[in-house]
Amino acid sequence: KEAEEFFKHWMEQDADTLGDLPKPLLRTLHNTLIKVIGDVDKASGWYQAMLDRGIRPNKRSFGKLISLCASEGLVGEAEKWLESMSAVFEPDVVAYGAVVEACCKAGDVARAVRWFEQAETKGLTPDLFLYTAVIDAHAQVGDGAGAATWHQRGLDAGVRMNLASYNAVINAFCRSGDIDSANEWLQRANDAGCQLDLTSYNTVVNALAELGKMEAAEEWVQKARDAGHTPDEVTYNSLVKGAMQQGDVPAAERWVDCLEEQKLEPDLVTYATMVSGLAKKGDNEGAQAWFDKAVQAGLRPSPHCTAALVNAYVKAGDLKGGERVLEEAIEAGQSPNHVAYTTMIDAYAHASDIEGATAWFDRAQQQNLRLNIRSYNAMLKACGKSGDWKQAQVWFDRMLSAGMKPDVFSYTLMISSHSQLGHIVDAGRWLDRMVQAKIAPTVVSYSAAINACAKSKGNRACGVKAYEMFSRMLADGIWPNTVTYNALLQSMIRAEPKMQRQAEDVFRHMKTSNVKPDKYTLIYLAKVIGGKQMNQLCGEMGVKVPRDLVA
Repeated sequence: KEAEEFFKHWMEQDADTLGDLPKPLLRTLHNTLIKVIGDVDKASGWYQAMLDRGIRPNKRSFGKLISLCASEGLVGEAEKWLESMSAVFEPDVVAYGAVVEACCKAGDVARAVRWFEQAETKGLTPDLFLYTAVIDAHAQVGDGAGAATWHQRGLDAGVRMNLASYNAVINAFCRSGDIDSANEWLQRANDAGCQLDLTSYNTVVNALAELGKMEAAEEWVQKARDAGHTPDEVTYNSLVKGAMQQGDVPAAERWVDCLEEQKLEPDLVTYATMVSGLAKKGDNEGAQAWFDKAVQAGLRPSPHCTAALVNAYVKAGDLKGGERVLEEAIEAGQSPNHVAYTTMIDAYAHASDIEGATAWFDRAQQQNLRLNIRSYNAMLKACGKSGDWKQAQVWFDRMLSAGMKPDVFSYTLMISSHSQLGHIVDAGRWLDRMVQAKIAPTVVSYSAAINACAKSKGNRACGVKAYEMFSRMLADGIWPNTVTYNALLQSMIRAEPKMQRQAEDVFRHMKTSNVKPDKYTLIYLAKVIGGKQMNQLCGEMGVKVPRDLVA
């Protein structure tokens, strides 16, 4: 951040001197900023600034952009930069390796393998880094057998696999919970002349801790000691995390104490684990205390840590507390991530507060954050709950303009925004649009469309429309729930002509489908077929009628 600010100041105050510098040096300066900036959008901005100044990017420029995308798991972005690089340079094996690494972080094994094979197609010889990246991709999804296969493939290709590649296979088996195979690969690494390091042992300790096998994890810590390794922050953080996952706060705190007794300092991971764990337990006071400890220790809490604390306050219904944490983080010069902002947007959406949700959305964009589909869906929710379908349409269009692909929640929220107002035709159109986009409607999507019929006050054909929607839902293989049946029965109350027979059929269908009727089911049924007939039908179907409805 300081480097970027200094360079901007230089450009503003002494542009002439800067312009007199040799272009190779200017390119190096821009490449350096791209490397250290840590944000894909900002890095892309500096790449564009380079072009605007007539500076021709080199292989390193593209390589650093691809690597930055890879570090954030942005596969699509990494692929785009590789394509841009291909237009002016022949990508090397390092560039392909970075794209594979992006696939690894995204957990997309098939994509990682495709890029590996494409590198081979281009006549490149995969090296240790490329093989290890594919092994890591398998490790990410806990595919031990796949990781082992690719390790062997590297050996067969004459690549000298190192300890990092063995550790990747060990990690893959650990993630799948196959500790025996992980132990076997530890031995293989040893037999191959790779001296096991602390990372090898930490991998197993972490896996056991995540599986809740704390005693076994402690045994492996002792094995590491016996092998001459001194447990480090990573070791203790794994034990802290394992204890917190078990909900054992005292044990987690003891491990933090052990870490300090070994003259080690709790790091951001330690504090984030404690804050997140306590936040999930609903202990806002405890989460806040550990957050404050991180600040007092001179550390800048991680975006994950801040987001966890914001979420803790919001879940407890304390929006002001969540806002306070986020505001303080911003004032302290921290960079909260999109999760923290989306949590606040979603909180205001739940409160039907479009203005509050919009304010936090705009603040996130001012920070150049890459808001995701969940953030836009939260805005759709805010509009729908406020009954403002026009504003929902505006946000849906903004979502498309931002390059976002609407998902099942996006379309369902648009249906709901019309459903609340009884807009039968518009709700149906959005359902059709959803299908045209090749997104399968869910029971919630259909229930929202049927509910539009229930909420309609002027359309006497609402019951028929709802019944048609219900039939379409069944034909699509989607099974109704209580909400669906209730909306359908409610839509029949004002229907013309009367729909007593259809209402009885719907109730019978509900009972034979093992969907439990509630009080509202019986109220709506009685309003369609009459109280006496409702009681008789319930008696026939073995449904108990509450006392206050019997009369």
